[in-house]
Amino acid sequence: MMMRNKSDFLRKNFRKTTKADIPRLFEIQDAGENFWTAERFSKEIHNDLSHNEVVLLNEIVVGFACLWILADTADLHNIFVAPNYRRRQIGSALMTHMEGLAREKQAMRLLLEVSSGNQPAQNLYNNFGFQAVGIRKKYYQSGDAILMEKSWKSV
Repeated sequence: MMMRNKSDFLRKNFRKTTKADIPRLFEIQDAGENFWTAERFSKEIHNDLSHNEVVLLNEIVVGFACLWILADTADLHNIFVAPNYRRRQIGSALMTHMEGLAREKQAMRLLLEVSSGNQPAQNLYNNFGFQAVGIRKKYYQSGDAILMEKSWKSV
């Protein structure tokens, strides 16, 4: 699936995460560094600071992102696309959507951590204008995390 009209895709295929989505999210996430339990998904859905969105294709949940917004800072806590839907620009659409949400909520910067060994994710974030601003030693079981930031001026 190649997206012909990204803005149309963004309008039609995102919605807030619901409790009914949790089994699907639990199923499609990687069992890797940022593995969330069903309980963690449930807590995030009910947390007032947390903005949780799913992306759908043909009414099937294929991606998820969780963004916290505190004052003027947004923090991307989790983002993933189902393995069999990757490399179709869905991750890019999800990043665009979450950055738009952060801007809409008056955030001035967006932070995230990425595994130092996850080069595909680092490439995606670099393409979105993120810059490495620090290292979190032994953040993940497999090693360090790179702290990345993207900031913008108010409009």
